[in-house]
Amino acid sequence: MSSQIKKICFLPLPAFGHLNPVCGVINELCKQNYNVIVYGSDLVKQLIEKTGAQYREYDSQTIE
Repeated sequence: MSSQIKKICFLPLPAFGHLNPVCGVINELCKQNYNVIVYGSDLVKQLIEKTGAQYREYDSQTIE
């Protein structure tokens, strides 16, 4: 078994309708010791953090 850190980054559109469908997948990956980073708006920060993932904020240049 490899001891490498497994990382995954999700870049959903910054809206609940795009994030909600993948929250279960994100949560499961976190439980399996993946380092999951999810970008989103401040409105979904708590939802992302509840999954166990790291929250990163989109800046205005990222989504224009």
